Amino acid sequence: MIPIPTGQKELVPFARELIETCQVSQGNRAAYYRLLNQIAETGRYDQSKALINMMNAHLERTAAHLFSPVELKFGIDFDNGYKSETIHRGNVIAKHLTRQWEKTSTDMMFGRGVFEGLKYGAALLKQWPKSDGSEGKERISYEKKLVMPWNFGVYDEFENDIDNQEALCETSMLTGPAVCQRIHRFPKARELFLRIRSYDAGFADAAERLATLG
Repeated sequence: MIPIPTGQKELVPFARELIETCQVSQGNRAAYYRLLNQIAETGRYDQSKALINMMNAHLERTAAHLFSPVELKFGIDFDNGYKSETIHRGNVIAKHLTRQWEKTSTDMMFGRGVFEGLKYGAALLKQWPKSDGSEGKERISYEKKLVMPWNFGVYDEFENDIDNQEALCETSMLTGPAVCQRIHRFPKARELFLRIRSYDAGFADAAERLATLG
């Protein structure tokens, strides 16, 4: 296990070092994924397009065999014997989970992830709860997204099992308003936003949204 420092002065450089380690091959992998996409889209390595290109058709057909949103149905299994009431509750939860995936189009996104995973070798479905509304009147909503392999890095690239990774890193692009939404409750949010904006002039349009923050 990697020892994590508790002091703020030590923690920030430690976090930066972990991020750099996880992103060490990100540039090379991005170039490789662009080549894979070009082969899938055109059927050739160069910029020209093949007269007969069956790659996308094969990918879509294989993805359909692996997963179909129409046939999606969750189930909960128990390793030990339980009362019928507990088993019934498990069945209700499984049905509820199936409906939630259908209502939020998560099943369609998962299907797209299967297709992208066949093309690039990996694609991750990320799910998390999101709190909306003011303090005391918060509403928890469900969010999901596909994390593509060029935006994802691991601490040890020789280890294929994510459960055995010491650290994971996702790189995502945020707009100015999105940054405001994430940091507006932080101490000295305005100063933090100005530091972030200094790395990208595109954040200038969102500066006014932090004008009232201390």
